[in-house]
Amino acid sequence: MLGPRRWRTCAIALLATLAFSSGSIAQEAPRYSLQGFGGWAYGQTDNDNYFGSSASPDGVWNNYYFALNVGARPMEKLSVRAQAFWGDDLRGQRTNLDYVFAEYTQSSSLKLRVGKVLVPFGLYSETYDVGTLRPFYLLPQFYAGTFGLIPKAYLGGGVTGAPRLSDSWELQYDAFGGAIEFEPFFLDRVTGVDPGTGLPQFTRTQEQILASDMLGGRLLLVSPEHGIDFGGSVIHLGSVNVPEGSPLEIASANLYNLRAQYQKGPLAVRGEYFRGNADSGEGVESYYAEASYRFLKKWQLAAQYEHSEILLQEGDNSVPDTLRRSKSWGLALNFWASPEFVLKLNGYAVDGNMLARPDDAALAAVFGTIDKTTGVLMLGAQFSF
Repeated sequence: MLGPRRWRTCAIALLATLAFSSGSIAQEAPRYSLQGFGGWAYGQTDNDNYFGSSASPDGVWNNYYFALNVGARPMEKLSVRAQAFWGDDLRGQRTNLDYVFAEYTQSSSLKLRVGKVLVPFGLYSETYDVGTLRPFYLLPQFYAGTFGLIPKAYLGGGVTGAPRLSDSWELQYDAFGGAIEFEPFFLDRVTGVDPGTGLPQFTRTQEQILASDMLGGRLLLVSPEHGIDFGGSVIHLGSVNVPEGSPLEIASANLYNLRAQYQKGPLAVRGEYFRGNADSGEGVESYYAEASYRFLKKWQLAAQYEHSEILLQEGDNSVPDTLRRSKSWGLALNFWASPEFVLKLNGYAVDGNMLARPDDAALAAVFGTIDKTTGVLMLGAQFSF
């Protein structure tokens, strides 16, 4: 596995190669692109809880990110896309090569992708960093929260296409396979009982799921004319690896997604359902619904409800109940200076501590001192070009 410095070197070298070679390509045909997506936000909670990696009791100023996306078309049917990412939040500074893949287009109905390829799973998985395509600064927590379970890319190959079914409808499909690496996350579990006090003892471990023998597919019915798309995705993880000594006993797992969206004119309504099931009987379930409306040309109001839950085997009490669940209601007031730049004022009321939790959350849950409701304020801006 490449370390952060090696990824940084690869990313810079690739971007530089594509950028400097674009001049010679442009002499033949303007078949290259350069895009950027970024944002900054201030995040604060109203108690001792932290909200994901973006808000804290004292306020978090270092929420920022920038993604540089480049593309080249060396041949009529061949294109190459790559994206490098720089960011900082409560997890620390990160530099990644998000994805780099080649796409061969036989027709609009059949395209082949090979490399580190975008994961076709969920509404936002292929536009993670494009904040100008969503009403809230933060993604729904299943994507990028404390237990975010949708990586940006997989290693391998796949086919995709969008054959037309009628003048106004098309069927988008994806089939893919290879290996996938999930983001690290922390897990608090009961590992014993203190003989002196009789209180449970907790252990915090950093977990990361690596999976090979991965197979997946997606089917969507889409009508750009009517602003509608709906469908779903499935990913099977056939060979799962976890860190040595991990309490997770996972050999294989399945991920499921259902989605529906209506977006036309000033109104957008969307919702998604996610579920991850491991062969060990554990899993994660999450769903959300959100609606937004543009008014007075540049203003936007949005509302969101989200529910997330860690699923354990019956009788397993190794994770305190309040740390297993989270419900949140979100409101947004946004000002769009242009389609490429938006100022966002977002607030959340969170019930439960799966996503909003303090330091030593497990002990606080046992002693009953944990705040089970949390208010969150996010104020920031996002841009694209």
